[in-house]
Amino acid sequence: IFALAGFIRPAVSTCSAIMISCGKTRQYLLIGVINSLIVILGISIGVLWGPVGASIGIMLAGYITFMPVIYFAFRDTPVSVELFLSSILPAVICSLTMGLVLAIFSSLNLIHNTYYAIVTSLSLAVATYFASWMVIPNGKLRLTELFLDCASMFRKSE
Repeated sequence: IFALAGFIRPAVSTCSAIMISCGKTRQYLLIGVINSLIVILGISIGVLWGPVGASIGIMLAGYITFMPVIYFAFRDTPVSVELFLSSILPAVICSLTMGLVLAIFSSLNLIHNTYYAIVTSLSLAVATYFASWMVIPNGKLRLTELFLDCASMFRKSE
């Protein structure tokens, strides 16, 4: 449940960086307070069904507030909601594909040793994620650009 809740957290965190860099700190504070209140409401309602219900409440609060948060975060900034969503769509598709493959693999219950199951699942996840990037339109190019961006962090500046 928390994995599903955490799936959109990086995207929401990007909103905060954009708002702060565009000088929208008051709106950032307001969105943060409203978002926190909605999470508290989700937990409060969900706790009626125990810890699992509280976890589901946190997850639902995140997904319910996602679109309003990015709408208000990007309003009056150079970043549009459409640009943002189109830029994260390939990663979302690859992540969902990876999750589906892992769900199918784990449901087959082929490996009974926990250590081997983790190693095999991790290997399968990495292979599926990168294979997904290779088959989506412009995926190989975007993956190459991402790799070069990451590699540039380790180069010595001149």
